Amino acid sequence: MSATEISHCQLRIGVLMVGVNQLLDIAPVDLLGMLSKDYLSLAGLPTSIQDHGLNVEIQYISDTGGFHGTTAGAALRVTHLLESPHCAPGKLDILLLPGSDTFTPTENVLKFVQGHSAGQGTTILAICTGTFTGAHAGIFDGKIATGPRAFYKELRQQFPLVKWVDRRWASDGNVWRSAFLD
Repeated sequence: MSATEISHCQLRIGVLMVGVNQLLDIAPVDLLGMLSKDYLSLAGLPTSIQDHGLNVEIQYISDTGGFHGTTAGAALRVTHLLESPHCAPGKLDILLLPGSDTFTPTENVLKFVQGHSAGQGTTILAICTGTFTGAHAGIFDGKIATGPRAFYKELRQQFPLVKWVDRRWASDGNVWRSAFLD
């Protein structure tokens, strides 16, 4: 792919916010945002590198609008609701499932995650207890997965169809999971 072709590439990222999310678990989206032309320009990198930047669009998605609570008292503005056509299955390149205090997601959240997992070209990144959201949605069934060590026993009991491994991270197909961030 030439630099001209790369410069026209777009990376569409959705951050699914349910319950009160761990702020640290949302932070990886910033690394993906650093791939943007805007960031590369602000960083003062040479034009030859800036030319490889992507058009990065980050959507903060929830089943309720307004501001979404996170740990440390921070709140993020919801940019899209679950039913928005802008974040429908097939519209996102990456869906981030950050850790949350809500281990049992709503039916609408489960359908949203299932839709993105079902062969639509979306890579799903589940961070820490965000693993529960993916596991409840059934997208890990028959696949290798990991989760936070403190919850291994619970995860194995609740989701016996998943091939749980004791690793910091695991990937299987279009789904990546991290046990925890530290």
